Amino acid sequence: MATSLLALALPPVVANAQSQTPQKIIAEPWLRVASPEEKQRQQARREAAAQEAEKQRQQRFTDNKPRLSDCTDKECTPEQKAMVSKASKNYILELRKKYASRIIYEDAYARKIAQDFDIDCKARDGRYLPLENVLLATISAHDELLTKGKNSSNNSFTIRVVSRGDDVRVYDEAVIGGDHISMVRFEINKWGEIRSPTHKLEATRNSCFGSYGPIWVVPGN
Repeated sequence: MATSLLALALPPVVANAQSQTPQKIIAEPWLRVASPEEKQRQQARREAAAQEAEKQRQQRFTDNKPRLSDCTDKECTPEQKAMVSKASKNYILELRKKYASRIIYEDAYARKIAQDFDIDCKARDGRYLPLENVLLATISAHDELLTKGKNSSNNSFTIRVVSRGDDVRVYDEAVIGGDHISMVRFEINKWGEIRSPTHKLEATRNSCFGSYGPIWVVPGN
């Protein structure tokens, strides 16, 4: 009888405490190691996000940046060309100030090849894209995309340039959500030919006309 009276005297919170304890253990199923299949799916999602970021880079060139918007190569007046040339030089200088330290050259040969290499725009005015300008603009585009939104403070994007014998490779190095992603952007062989296993060169040549901002050079301007 004494035991029954004690049980009746206990508050309801105490009486239910033992029945709630096992539920806390069961309610934490997320404390587990991801399977190899899940890791592969996560890696595929990260790579898809990186490729989507590359596609969106062309949307960054807005109307407030200098461009040849009202004339074709043949119809531009000397005054228009001079204005855009000056704006282009200033724009490239700003890119270099902000992002030059994030192009990592692993040796002197890789630096020389990358800094001396030009991509022919195949335009009537003879304009070309210095490869280093393309790399600076690439960092700028990815930097803007990767630092937006919540949980983006640890995201980063750099470019690494390495030599392999007489060849040079340019790598995108991204850190997204704590995960490191490395992709080959360009390869330059000993004959001075450039190819891109992950990004079409024709898409890069769109930068000749503004998708990355005014980063081209026109001979004589």
